[in-house]
Amino acid sequence: MISTRDSARSALQTWRGHLWKVFGCGLFVLLAALLVVAYRQTERQARLDVRNLGLALEARLDSGLLQPLHANLRTLATRLSGGEVSNHGLDATLIRRFHEEAASLPSQMPFELIDEKGRLVASSFDGTAAPSFDQLRYWSLLARQAQDGDSLVIEQDPNQPRLHFAIPIFDRLGSRQGWVATSLNLATVLELFHEVDVGLHGVISVRRVDRPESVLRDPPLANPLDPQERVALDEQHVSGRRDGDFYMRSPLDGIERLYGFKRIGEYPLALTIGLATDDYRKEWHYTFGWACALSAVFFLVIISLDRRLHRAQRRESRATADLAFMAYHDALTGLPNRHRISERIEEAIVGGLAEFGKNRTLRFSGHP
Repeated sequence: MISTRDSARSALQTWRGHLWKVFGCGLFVLLAALLVVAYRQTERQARLDVRNLGLALEARLDSGLLQPLHANLRTLATRLSGGEVSNHGLDATLIRRFHEEAASLPSQMPFELIDEKGRLVASSFDGTAAPSFDQLRYWSLLARQAQDGDSLVIEQDPNQPRLHFAIPIFDRLGSRQGWVATSLNLATVLELFHEVDVGLHGVISVRRVDRPESVLRDPPLANPLDPQERVALDEQHVSGRRDGDFYMRSPLDGIERLYGFKRIGEYPLALTIGLATDDYRKEWHYTFGWACALSAVFFLVIISLDRRLHRAQRRESRATADLAFMAYHDALTGLPNRHRISERIEEAIVGGLAEFGKNRTLRFSGHP
């Protein structure tokens, strides 16, 4: 009876000890699951942020800068096209019309009238400064354009932060007579970049999609001619998608970023925004560190309580054994006492009845 009760108590204590371990493991699994969910939520939010930043900035670049510039150029070229054919290039009448039409436009941007041979004929500004070498190079590039081309030509100034734009003008017979050109100061675009928070290690850039060329990058590269990052990013635009995102570790600074790119309108330009993973995961890393620290403390507490429980169980087992021994043995001699003898007699009676039946006589024999 006593043995059965002791066994039940021991099993209960063992189960309680395992219960602490199961509870600790369950809590660890739950914490790990919560951290994984938080990590995925952080990644989804970063992708959403990149997409929203790209949409907002692309809209400002397209609708706020490029479309008005393109519209002014197209309006000016349309008004100047359809004149009489002249064997002497652009005549004085066309030049006078150019000044009148340029002055009527709401834009304050400078416009140039370039003839078919790539020479400056007139400018909407009365500046007397000689054209720069880069301007002459760009105008000569216009002279080499295909005769049947009528689309907007965009080229970057290699030495100045400017983008050059030009649209051809045609005579009444459809022959190209020259170009109307203007330029955009990229400092205006850079001001828009500075209004966007991309974190400490984030980057924003505008790139060509028709050839591997970076137009503008903030922060700028130490070596703009370094092809490593250019090639790595341009590979993402080759697929022809208008927008998307991807992860890449920059070969220049070794920083892993989430890049989102979006085509700017119908122009051969793409906006790329890169958020450093260390920047937008900082809060998750902070949470992860605290969770690991608290988990370590909690598990140390569980281990300490488990060891104390085992020590208490061992002390209780020893105390129970000592009490059982003292209950049936003499404290001085260590010999069985009358309680032990009475228990042995009771066991013998029960055993005899079970073996020989009730109609038997129990005889005690002893020494005088």
